[in-house]
Order: sequence, then C-alpha cells, then structure tokens
Amino acid sequence: LRWHQIPNMRRMTTGIHAYGALASAELNHGGFMSTPLNGGEVPGPCACTLKNGYEVREMNEEEMNLIADYFADAAEVCAAGNFDIINVHAGHGWLLGQFFSPVTNKRTDQYGGTIENRARFPKMVLQRIRDRIGDSMLIKIRFSASELCEGGYEIEEAIKTIQYLQDVVDMVQCSVGTLSD
Repeated sequence: LRWHQIPNMRRMTTGIHAYGALASAELNHGGFMSTPLNGGEVPGPCACTLKNGYEVREMNEEEMNLIADYFADAAEVCAAGNFDIINVHAGHGWLLGQFFSPVTNKRTDQYGGTIENRARFPKMVLQRIRDRIGDSMLIKIRFSASELCEGGYEIEEAIKTIQYLQDVVDMVQCSVGTLSD
C-alpha cells in the first residue's frame, strides 16, 4: 500500500473539510485502454486485437481478484487519508465499463451474457472495497447510462445494472458515452 501518501492526502482533505465540503477520490483501471508495458498485452473482458494493434488478453478470475484487491487497497489508503467518498469510475469504456458493455464483453462464462453476469466483476470490485472500508465512507460509481454506440446498452439496461449493484453502492453518477479503440 502507498502509506507514504497519507500525510499529503490528509493535508488536502483537511483543507477541503475546512470549507465544509466532502473529499472524493476517484479510482479507475483503464483495461484495454491502458498502454501495454514493454510491448505486452493489456487486460480486458475478452481477447482481441485493437485497431491500434494492442493485444488484449481475456482476464481470468485470478487477475480479476488481484485487480479487485488493488481497488480495495487504494480505497483503504484513501480512507486513511480522510477522504469521505470513493468514486469508482466504471463508465466511458474503462475496465469496469468494458465488462458492463455487450459490445466489449463477449464472454460466455459467468462474467458475460446477461446484465448480472456482465456486472459480476464490477460488483466484485465494489464489494471488495465495501468489505475493506466498511460503512466509514460513501461509495459512488460513475456509470454511463447509455453507451451511445451501436450494440451498446441503453438506459433500460443501465437501470437494471444499477439495481443489481444497489447493495454495494451509495450513489450513482450517471453520464453517457463510451470510448472506443
């Protein structure tokens, strides 16, 4: 964990709190929007080659668990830094949004297909954060309510997805759109 960052985080959150505001930290993972290290692959819901030539490897459950733990680790550091809200960015085509999307998630296992299956890994991440920080902080998810692309989910699916996640999030910040490769 990045415990050395806590003193600076506390200085910042103290300043924010001095004006009566809440401090929010956003956590994110780029998934296949990441830049590969040393010409390697980037993680995503499904294996494919992107237009930019990047190779995407399908994440296995071990990697999903590792990434969920990384999110929880980051949330724990934010809690120690006196943040009030953890904002998990799960929209606009970033990793968690890639799992939500029927365009980018073509898996046929328990992490693909139905709305609940496509939301299973993002819910794992949110649950892991909740387990780590308890009720000491609010958890907010940033979510694209419509992908605005051919084959992408629309508001009806977004509502069902948020209903599936409602036991692990306190707030939903909706926007629209997604990035593409």
